[in-house]
Amino acid sequence: MSYLGQSPGQGQAERFIFTASGGETSVTLDDAGRGVAYTVGQVDVYLNGVKLVNGTDFTATSGSSITGLSALTASDVVEIVALDAFSPADTVSASTGGTFTGNVDFDGTVDIAGATTTADVTSTKSAAAVSTLNRTTSDGDIQVFQKDGTTVGSIGTIGGDPYMSDGTIGFRLYNNNSIIPTNNTGGGNNNAVDLGGNGLAFRNLYLSGGVYLGGTGSANYLDDYEEGTFTPTITTTSGSITINPSNNTLSYTKIGRVVRITGRINVTSVSSPAGTTKISLPFAAESGTEDSGFNYGDLVLHNINIPSGVTRVFTEISPSIAYAQMRSQVSNSAWPIFDASNFDGSGTEYIGFNFTYTAA
Repeated sequence: MSYLGQSPGQGQAERFIFTASGGETSVTLDDAGRGVAYTVGQVDVYLNGVKLVNGTDFTATSGSSITGLSALTASDVVEIVALDAFSPADTVSASTGGTFTGNVDFDGTVDIAGATTTADVTSTKSAAAVSTLNRTTSDGDIQVFQKDGTTVGSIGTIGGDPYMSDGTIGFRLYNNNSIIPTNNTGGGNNNAVDLGGNGLAFRNLYLSGGVYLGGTGSANYLDDYEEGTFTPTITTTSGSITINPSNNTLSYTKIGRVVRITGRINVTSVSSPAGTTKISLPFAAESGTEDSGFNYGDLVLHNINIPSGVTRVFTEISPSIAYAQMRSQVSNSAWPIFDASNFDGSGTEYIGFNFTYTAA
């Protein structure tokens, strides 16, 4: 039986129009040459504007053709409406929840509460950003974190830089090349934030540059800390002094420009040494202003001849020089060199070091 009108429903439809030549009982292509396509059970068929009854006036079971029509007359018009109906089953329940498998865009406020698992929201996406939070027009908080309704922190932006704050202090990724302490809105917070604490220390700090201690001037800049060993050599004006290769290593510690030398070396043999005695250093001394570039340090001598009248043997390190020259202190006299001839090569001569100088 046929009747006029269109069945109720929700959704969108695709229409296929076929004009008969006469005698046809099925339709597979429309006048434009498109293949008929529909979801079984979601199709309406009209003949010259009159709706046909599915299963009585036609058969629609293949999804690609309409069959079982009474023989058409030339110029009869068959209209096939393939429905894409809204399905209430393709939803997420407000009461029991569910899973979205496609994109979900929110343009407004979304409140999430009543979690029964470890997290309210879990988002996963491969090789792409999982979420985007976009604040426009002004600086300020982008994400606010609360505990029991009380704000405990936030992430926001200021001047194009991101910051994170606990409501009082925080840090800011500043100007693309530094991290600075901030207040609760990302503004600068000078001399108010500690890194670590008593019993809450960080472990290692890796720096390719230096650190400013107690100020921001060049005098406050510490750019080096180094521990190591070196093998000194002894040179004389003439002749030579040989150091025992099994006992020829000294230690040094360099903190900024301050170098401390410790240890002892053993002289095993000599060859007619005379004149100045110079001991090499791991770093050249500072240049200094006026006489501030001179450095001095004590030596301890074992089984080495100390001439009469000498009360002290020490090193003098001249500005910009990478060796220490042995000198003598004599009462009411200048600082004569400690002559290399005082070494006899007995094999039991030692020089002990424990002095500090300022490097360049």
